[in-house]
Amino acid sequence: MLVVGLDDCTTTRCSKGGPTIRFPFRKKIPQPEHCGYPGFDLSCDESKTVLELPSAVKVEVKKIDYASQEIHLHALDGCLPKKLLHLHLSASPFQFVNDASFNFVMFNCTPAKREMDRNNIPCLGVPGYQVYYIPSDSHSDDYDLTSCIKIHEISSVPRYQLRQHDLHLKWSEPYCGKCEAQGNICSLDTNKSGTQCTNKPKTHRSERRRDLIAALHSKATESVESVPNVWSSFDAI
Repeated sequence: MLVVGLDDCTTTRCSKGGPTIRFPFRKKIPQPEHCGYPGFDLSCDESKTVLELPSAVKVEVKKIDYASQEIHLHALDGCLPKKLLHLHLSASPFQFVNDASFNFVMFNCTPAKREMDRNNIPCLGVPGYQVYYIPSDSHSDDYDLTSCIKIHEISSVPRYQLRQHDLHLKWSEPYCGKCEAQGNICSLDTNKSGTQCTNKPKTHRSERRRDLIAALHSKATESVESVPNVWSSFDAI
């Protein structure tokens, strides 16, 4: 675990190479609630950064883009469609990046339907059975569903998400994108009812120059003080 600074709401991570955690997100343990926004709680599972979505859907956070307000997630078990079966984003602050969502029906078929390979979800299949999805508004005669059993329905999901291992979501509230793009700090306001954007503390050029001169002077002094010791060693010969 890497923590920067002493403030309880400071930027943090779950691992050295993990995504930065800051407002509107917070690390559920140990950061207090005012460090984040409702629904943006993260936890650490060893070195992994984990987000829990509604219906107890846990996913690993791979990347957070604070300026564009997008988050890239990965199914912990590698099977994203299995997570989508129970996912209800309407109860969360997140939405799919692609707004074009559809309803789908899943079928368990045996034997495999080669003509439906593009609709296959390999990670849900087992030996002898394969799982396929079709749009809910499809005509039954568009697909060969003989020896298939309907097993599940999925609502309001982009088609591409059923074929990918990663989940790309966005959020609109709280809106901190502009503040982040300017390199500033977004946080809850004093009333905890909205957000505020504050400037990051900057080190003035004169202060940096003064510190550099002091460091060089100290180095030069050390070098001069070491000279008599050298001559003393010669005198002793």
